[in-house]
Amino acid sequence: MQANRIIIQKMLKKTGLYFSYCIKLTKVGDNMDIWKNPEVIKLYNEIEALQNTIDKRLKENRLEIYNTGEKIHKKQITFHESNKRIKSVFGGNRTGKTVAGAVEAVCRALGYNRFQNYKPSSGWVVSLTGDVQRKVAQAEILRWLPKKEIANIIIRHGRKDDLEGSLIDEIRLKNGCFIGFKTCEQGRESFQGTSLGWVWFDEEPPEDVFKECWMRVMDTRGFIWFTMTPLLGLTWVYTLVYLNENNNPNIEYFEFEWADNPWLSQEEIAELEMVMTEEEREARQFGRFTSLCGFAFPELRKDIHIKKIQAVPDWYKRYVSIDYGFDSLAAIWYYVDNYGHARVYRALRKKNLIISDAARELLKYTGTERIDAYYAPPDLWNRRQDTGKSAAMIFYENGIQLLKTSNDREQGWLNVHEWLRPYETKDEQTGEAYKTANLTFDEGLDPDLWKHLTTIQKSERNPNDVATQPHELTHYCLSGDTIINTPNGDFCIKDMVGAEGDVYCYDEINKQKTISRYHSVMLTKKNVPVFAVEMDDGTIIKATQEHKFLTIEGWKMLKDLKEGDEIIKISQNISK
Repeated sequence: MQANRIIIQKMLKKTGLYFSYCIKLTKVGDNMDIWKNPEVIKLYNEIEALQNTIDKRLKENRLEIYNTGEKIHKKQITFHESNKRIKSVFGGNRTGKTVAGAVEAVCRALGYNRFQNYKPSSGWVVSLTGDVQRKVAQAEILRWLPKKEIANIIIRHGRKDDLEGSLIDEIRLKNGCFIGFKTCEQGRESFQGTSLGWVWFDEEPPEDVFKECWMRVMDTRGFIWFTMTPLLGLTWVYTLVYLNENNNPNIEYFEFEWADNPWLSQEEIAELEMVMTEEEREARQFGRFTSLCGFAFPELRKDIHIKKIQAVPDWYKRYVSIDYGFDSLAAIWYYVDNYGHARVYRALRKKNLIISDAARELLKYTGTERIDAYYAPPDLWNRRQDTGKSAAMIFYENGIQLLKTSNDREQGWLNVHEWLRPYETKDEQTGEAYKTANLTFDEGLDPDLWKHLTTIQKSERNPNDVATQPHELTHYCLSGDTIINTPNGDFCIKDMVGAEGDVYCYDEINKQKTISRYHSVMLTKKNVPVFAVEMDDGTIIKATQEHKFLTIEGWKMLKDLKEGDEIIKISQNISK
């Protein structure tokens, strides 16, 4: 009987209701069948009736048991707790993303305050087509929305007595709010008009539809969220949300994968993996964006590689890795603990710095910390023809002794993959399993650092190497047809890729034209806006908006130039 009581408690635990039953049995003989005992039969019938009541109650209000009990989808809860105005779940099929989107909509419509202090508000559920609306988003809303909260349902196509086979136009709630249903095939014009508290996009909409919906929530300071499988490549959502190019603090994304869904067994995951290609799995299993050549570091995940800031013990070894070029500095500080785990805890990216200033910046940010080594790429040891000194030498003269790293790109990237490879371990205190990596990053670092790491692509020619784009940390761009003056004649910069030689340049210290050495000319960007700067003499220079021009007021990026600015032009009469 003790076992029966335990089973009963387990049956009822997921509902949040707890009952205890005690019956006194009188032993009649060794062969007594307790299931023929009148008290046991009565108790069993009471449990059956109670279970039926509970099942009916849960069917009417599933929100009460959403993510409670023994199985919890932790990422769904994290998604609901986010108060960002634009947020997205990038997830594969059967990862729980659509359920999360529907529950978020119901909670906001009702003002259900389990995850946040929601105020009841009206909104739209946007699907790609009417058929998808009926089968997916609409079905999930009806599943999680308590019937007792519904005042009326407006049907677009079909009958009220057949909601599963009909298209709903609007669900009106007793609290005065509504849940409206829209499809992208209705066109942008159908999204004009009313102000809303929220919009849920089930899968990626056209950009014009998104912009129209954004206007609907602007005046209410409302919210928009996506739940989508990124099957369309590097689209506008990738740029707006995943890259967050403008570093908008009100944008956040979450990545759901099969392993995050506690109701999906390992056997089911194995069966799904068997019928998908590697590229399909990137999107459908892990919810990752894919590109033509593939990303260089697809293993990078925010939930795995970004960690909360923690104090660094003094005895941990600390290092700094830098890159310097075209008067711009990029640097990361990282430590290695006693178990060989590395953590990046500081990042710096600064432009318009000569080498001595760059060295001072490194020392300023390092402070009193003991740095075991400063690492830099080999090109900083190339001597400049005008001064006879290398960048490494000038760093040394200003208090920074650099150590030269290997130039073996392929082996270097393979090593990075090993450091970033996710693996599962257990919390020493709770015993709970979680994923981590040997190289992780403190949260709150320069957002562009994560952006660049997650967008670097594989080389088209060599899959073990990375492409030179995006390569924006320390490099700016001129159009490929830009003419460069050299002692050996004038050349288009695109014809100088991969070569080394002499080039005319300007000595800022002595205010005169001189000759210096060029190297590492490369294609750094494709398909980006290029602007033309026209001089008084008719000369036209084409460049990206970050390219710098030397004016009488100092260096200015193209985007900061205004009509009438005086750009210093190097005269052609010079002797070698």
